[in-house]
Amino acid sequence: MPAKRFVPTGRRASDALDSLPLRTSFDSLGDSTGLATAGLLTNNAQAWATRWWMLEHASTSIDTTYFILEKDIFGFAFLGHLLKKARAGKNVRLMIDAAGSASPWRSFKYSGLGQDYLQELVNTGHASVHVYQPFSRRIPEQLRHPLSSTALIACNHDKILSVDGRYGLTGGRNISKSYFADPADMPEVFRDTDVYVDSAHSAAALRRAFEVEFDDPRLNDAIGPDRLGNWVPRDLELIGAYVLMDLWLKAPRLTTEQAVRLRVGNRAFHNRYVQELYDQTLRRLPNEGIGRPPTWHERARLRALARELTSYGALRGAGRNFSPETGAVLDASVKVLDRTSSVANGPDSLTGALLRLTRGAQHSIIIQNPYVVLTASTLAALEEAGRRGVQITILTNSPESTDSALTQAFFLRQWPRILARVSNLRLFVMSGKRKLHAKTAVFDRTVTWIGTYNLDYISNYVNGEVATATWSPSMAKATINAFHQDELDPANGVLEFKIARNADGTPRLKNGEPIVAYGPDDHLSFFARLGYRLLGYLAHALEYLPQAAPLRDAGLGIDRSAVSGHMT
Repeated sequence: MPAKRFVPTGRRASDALDSLPLRTSFDSLGDSTGLATAGLLTNNAQAWATRWWMLEHASTSIDTTYFILEKDIFGFAFLGHLLKKARAGKNVRLMIDAAGSASPWRSFKYSGLGQDYLQELVNTGHASVHVYQPFSRRIPEQLRHPLSSTALIACNHDKILSVDGRYGLTGGRNISKSYFADPADMPEVFRDTDVYVDSAHSAAALRRAFEVEFDDPRLNDAIGPDRLGNWVPRDLELIGAYVLMDLWLKAPRLTTEQAVRLRVGNRAFHNRYVQELYDQTLRRLPNEGIGRPPTWHERARLRALARELTSYGALRGAGRNFSPETGAVLDASVKVLDRTSSVANGPDSLTGALLRLTRGAQHSIIIQNPYVVLTASTLAALEEAGRRGVQITILTNSPESTDSALTQAFFLRQWPRILARVSNLRLFVMSGKRKLHAKTAVFDRTVTWIGTYNLDYISNYVNGEVATATWSPSMAKATINAFHQDELDPANGVLEFKIARNADGTPRLKNGEPIVAYGPDDHLSFFARLGYRLLGYLAHALEYLPQAAPLRDAGLGIDRSAVSGHMT
């Protein structure tokens, strides 16, 4: 297949991309809303403590969905807290995605390998648990429409926690150690962002975003109760995990010396904390409704969870005297934007929202996103903003920090062309151990976008996604400050990718392609470069699938007349 060539066009993408004032763009997004309390959650321990606080204060209902709910201390403790609330008569609804929680050994959804933990919730009579798009539904649907359907990869990528119709939370984080451990305790942990809102309107909107796919029987399977009786109860493990976490979050914070001793692997010192936490948990279990003594298996599970939890020293004390309103913005206007997956055919207030805000920006756009594979519409909107003089900055992953090699292969094919197409764009990448997972954007230092939405084809056309847009200069300032902290943190290894330019700023081309001034080849090893070149051939082939038309149309052709004076 011949490679298509690139052109930095000078034409307007369409009349629909005419600039709109930012306030008009914001007001056009979804329903109008009043003021809300909103908190930016960039710190991992704070993000987890906020979730814990919301669950603790739930008095009537909890609705929650996550792409990934992992079998580690965070997954066990989260389920344990839900079980505690369901046993207290609160209405609990939980949904997890089949593909996101796909590993049999790390997931709770498989029969015989963890589903009985979910059944503990269902057995209370106050909880409903669904698995979104199980593979038994995906595969037949894809086989029926092999050239047009995206059923095989369509997921519910939402991350939602809505409590009592008042508190809401969404953002990039799943339920796993990879999102809540501190970088000092786990250097490769994700750098992510969530938003907390205290607003009846926003919480109700998040609940609607949850229900539109939770309530569709075509798309998910309900986990049923134990049909033959609960022969192997899991309540002690779940409630025990809840108690372990609650004790650790509300214990006094470690001193710097104590935290360092835990991190350097002082076995005797670590064992002391494990034993102390384990003993406290056993003593508290009767007060949590567990009247029987633990079996050897349950003791082993609690010890393993205690050992894992005590390795996250920075998390200790994070919930002590905690309130999510500390540092929150009190006068924010929040819009909740949602789209269902491609197989749901439900409402979509999200797909065009980012484009509207891009069109409305007059001065600056700052974007953090882990996966940048621009579609034609997104590239055209950014290109038009650049021509208006808008200063655009993007921070994403490099091959050294990404957790998605194939997505990175698409990005490596695109990035020089994006820089050539979009004037006033600066492109930064992280190259350290820590992986960027935040999906944020700030427009004109006023509107902040936070959600689950990646800047790629999958989020734009395939997955169910949710996001918030917040009108608040204070929130925008905090988000920009977090961006600059990431940029300056030497552990992130932030680099700037550049293309060569002529004196007038136009891109220099060779054989129809932008010339790279600094890029992946300048910081990757030989074998990493070789591996990504091979993956690049696969990415190029995938662009010719019928479903990938938006990628093929993302400005990969060349109009030599537009750049003929600058060929080298």
